[in-house]
Amino acid sequence: MNDLLIYLVDDDEDDRLLLRQAFQQHTTPCRIDEFTDGVGIIDRLTQTTTGAYPNLILLDLNMPRMDGFATLKVIKENNAWQTIPVVVLTTSDDMRDRQRTARLGADDYLVKPPSYSQLRLIIDRGVAIARQDADTNNASQC
Repeated sequence: MNDLLIYLVDDDEDDRLLLRQAFQQHTTPCRIDEFTDGVGIIDRLTQTTTGAYPNLILLDLNMPRMDGFATLKVIKENNAWQTIPVVVLTTSDDMRDRQRTARLGADDYLVKPPSYSQLRLIIDRGVAIARQDADTNNASQC
């Protein structure tokens, strides 16, 4: 099995470090590409050839230059990218943020947990979504 490709979009260096460590401890091999804002990930997606897209995007909402809402909107409005699973992972537990991301097409909405053990559960959920995407893409290429 090839490594799953995960795009991690978060301006907080400590959060990216914890997430990267949690993914590295997972039994499923994952390659993590990190971005500090929406501009960076949109630039990468624009330069990516079809079929080489990530299996999952973990997206923070509160970032400089292009926040998570604007980033999610651009991704889900692009025909080539709209099937990439996007999971919002943020500190906000605000119902309006949840509803807004759902309207924009987010595949899931998770609040950053207060403990590392809870973070590992979130990583398990993210890997399951990414694995499903990889399986779907492999089946469609046959």
